[in-house]
Amino acid sequence: MYKLISMSNFYGELKRFDNNYENIREFLREYDFDGIELVQYEPWNDKSIPKDIIKGLHLRFYPIWIDFWRGDKEKLIKKFQNEENIKMIYGSMDKISIVNQYKKELEIAQKLDVEYVVFHVCHVDILECYTYDFKYSDEEIIDEAIDLINTIFNGSEYSFKLLFENLWWPGLTLKSRQLVQKLIDKVEYSNVGIMLDTGHLINTNTGIENIEQAVEYILNILKNLGETKRYIKGIHLNYSLSGKYVMESINKYTDNKIDYDFIRMYKEVYSHIINIDKHKPFIHNGVCDIIKELDLDFLIYEFITDSLKQLKEFVDIQDKYLIDVIY
Repeated sequence: MYKLISMSNFYGELKRFDNNYENIREFLREYDFDGIELVQYEPWNDKSIPKDIIKGLHLRFYPIWIDFWRGDKEKLIKKFQNEENIKMIYGSMDKISIVNQYKKELEIAQKLDVEYVVFHVCHVDILECYTYDFKYSDEEIIDEAIDLINTIFNGSEYSFKLLFENLWWPGLTLKSRQLVQKLIDKVEYSNVGIMLDTGHLINTNTGIENIEQAVEYILNILKNLGETKRYIKGIHLNYSLSGKYVMESINKYTDNKIDYDFIRMYKEVYSHIINIDKHKPFIHNGVCDIIKELDLDFLIYEFITDSLKQLKEFVDIQDKYLIDVIY
C-alpha cells in the first residue's frame, strides 16, 4: 500500500517549498510518503514536480455538467444566465469540449506513468449547494456519468486505474451497493475501482455529531456495501464535521428569497464548500479499523492547510492514529 499525500501545482502551494522540488522530495522522505497525488491547477512540467514522485492524478471536476452534456440550452441559460458564463466554465457551447479536456488529462496521466486517476461522479448546481434541493437523483447522475465516461475513453485502455470518488452531493455517495455495482459494470474500462473519501462520506449524514459517530457511520456504510467494498482501492483520508452548518444553511436559504447572480455565487461558493468539507486530520483510533476493512492500494492524506508548518502538523497528527496500518 502506497502512503501518499495530495498536492497541487498551484503556485501558492509550490511556494511553500520555495519552488524547489528537492524540498518536496525531502518532505516526502521526512514523513515516509511514497509520493503524491497531483491536483493540476497549471499545466504540469517536470521542473516544478518531477514525474517520478507523482503516483496519482486527480482529474478535473465539473460540478454542474448534466444539462451541458444533454445539450439542454434552456436549463443552462437559466442556471448560468448567459452564454458567456457557460463558455467560461466549459470552454465552448459544444459538449465535446469537456470530453476533449478529459482526454488531454488522460494523456498527461499516461505520460506521467501514474498508478491511478481520480474521477468525481457527482452533479450539483450552485443553488443546490446551499439549499440541498437536488433536482437529479443518484441514479440519474450515475447513468449520465457512465455515458460521459464511456465517451471519454471510447474503448481506450491505459496503464492506470480509474478510481471513482464519492461525494456528499448526488451521484456516487456509496450509500447504495446497487449503484456502485452498476457504475462498475457499465463503465467500459477494464481497470476501475473506488476512491473512498472519508470526509465526503461523513458529509452525507448531517445528523453526525461527533467523531465516534463518524467512525461508526463509515463502518456501517462499508458493511452495507457488502461485496462491492472490494472495489475500494484508495482512501482520501480526512475528517469533516459540518452537519450543523449545513442545516443552518438549508434553513437560511429555504426561508429567504435568494437574489441569484451566477458570477457572484460562483465566486462565493468555494468558501461555503470548505465550511462543509473541512479536510482535517482524522484523529480517532477507529480510522485503523476502517482501513483494515479494505484491501487498499493507496492511502492518501488529503488536507486543507494554510502553510507548510500546518501541513506538517496535520501529517504528524494523522500519523499517530495510523501506526497499526502504516508502520
